[in-house]
Amino acid sequence: MAKATVLVVFQAKPGMGDKLRAALTFPPEATKGVPGFISRQLFVEPSAAERVTEISVWQSAEHHQQFMAGMQSSPAFAAMGQLLASYPEPRYLNDA
Repeated sequence: MAKATVLVVFQAKPGMGDKLRAALTFPPEATKGVPGFISRQLFVEPSAAERVTEISVWQSAEHHQQFMAGMQSSPAFAAMGQLLASYPEPRYLNDA
């Protein structure tokens, strides 16, 4: 199985950019032991304060999909949903 790079662009509701960044920022220990998780980075565009881009690397796209399936029933996921203009679709990227 090839590693999967996952690109997700989160668009906050107007005025919710800071809260969205806070909700997406957590210590590395929070992902310790998550099956298939390798790394994660968040990026903010200076000209788009309501948008946060996440790039994560997983052992496979299936690992990410399984993780997200479990997250969708969590209170944290529901709370973050209140900050979003819409739920983003993850994009799965392979090395060129």
